[in-house]
Amino acid sequence: GLVAPGFLSPSCREWNSSVVVPHGLAGTGPMVVFDEGATTSFVLSPMSHVMASNIVAKEGSVGFGVMGNVTSLETNYAQKTILYMGSKGGINDVVSEWGAAIRGWNNKPDASSARRSDITLQYLGYSTDNGAYYYYNTEEGKDYGSTLVDIKKYADQVGLPYKWVLLDSWWYLKGSHDGVSEWTPQPDIFPDGLD
Repeated sequence: GLVAPGFLSPSCREWNSSVVVPHGLAGTGPMVVFDEGATTSFVLSPMSHVMASNIVAKEGSVGFGVMGNVTSLETNYAQKTILYMGSKGGINDVVSEWGAAIRGWNNKPDASSARRSDITLQYLGYSTDNGAYYYYNTEEGKDYGSTLVDIKKYADQVGLPYKWVLLDSWWYLKGSHDGVSEWTPQPDIFPDGLD
């Protein structure tokens, strides 16, 4: 079987020579391959530069490389890929061990210490993520900046101790496929910047 990567549409299906895994953003993420009983499995994924990595699986072969929309690379750029077969074999164990290997390679803390240090898991915050009322939406007759100021005033007034704010994709300059091109506010959204 195959748990195919996919930010937009992950899937689980039989692995054979006709399998085609979406590439680009639709196909990003680790690929998990396992036997019928799910007792033997492995993970195939980028080991470095994961945000610039692409996976293509078609006609019985799998390839990794740099996403096609990357326009330049630094001298001696190297991208590493990992094929991880765990010690226990089952899907959950292999994926957990693979995650530990990736964190170790990249000098990242284990998941429990990462959770303890993640401000978004420790404190109340305000998010404009997909599904939030002010996701691509403002107060009637107001711009985004005024709306956010009003949210802060209201939170202070009623005693909501926000420690963080997440501004989702509505505010920055976009490139192809609405991905970020620069972490710079769109001039029509925040004409005075974010300071």
